[in-house]
Amino acid sequence: MPGAGGVVRLTRLVGLQEAITLISQGTRLKAEKAMEKGLIHEIAANEDDMRARGHAWRWPTPTPSSRWDQAGYRIPGGGRTTRPTRA
Repeated sequence: MPGAGGVVRLTRLVGLQEAITLISQGTRLKAEKAMEKGLIHEIAANEDDMRARGHAWRWPTPTPSSRWDQAGYRIPGGGRTTRPTRA
């Protein structure tokens, strides 16, 4: 199982069900698929572009950059107190 907060961040990004599936199966995703799922925010075209984007990320503007830091954010699929619906 991943550590260092990755499980929590993944759950906040894609919801509990999707996170459990990705973690338990050790799923590897190509960059385009990860971006489609909302796991990454952007893709760099080359190494120089990646370096420039890294510098911009390291010294960000003072606005919230994570979805869960923004007002009104809700975990996809419900939080830990949400009861599952029965079919």
